[in-house]
Amino acid sequence: MPKEWNGFTSKVAVAMVPDEVQDAVTFRCIYEACSKRPLQFLGDRQAEAGDTCKLRKRLQKDLPHIQKACATAALSPSSDALFEYRNKDLVFKGTPNGSYGYMYCATWLEVPDASTD
Repeated sequence: MPKEWNGFTSKVAVAMVPDEVQDAVTFRCIYEACSKRPLQFLGDRQAEAGDTCKLRKRLQKDLPHIQKACATAALSPSSDALFEYRNKDLVFKGTPNGSYGYMYCATWLEVPDASTD
């Protein structure tokens, strides 16, 4: 897991980031399970670690697909279930964590497995 986080950190979101990942972004979003766009990102509830420029560009590109997949998953706001979206090397995970209105999210680009070379 990245050593230093800048911004608002959530223990729930940070815990979703694998140890080998150095560049990641976490969010706390307003979560409206029955909406076509269930995730409303809060600008003051984000944290980042490492170099996140490429990651943020990929997230922006995939955001409509993430919103659609999250709407389809329709997790209960009271659940601890995990939502996961993957597209190529982009990973996005989130959980309502029983919060009744928030989704705690983490995203990163997967690190290629060196053992497959």
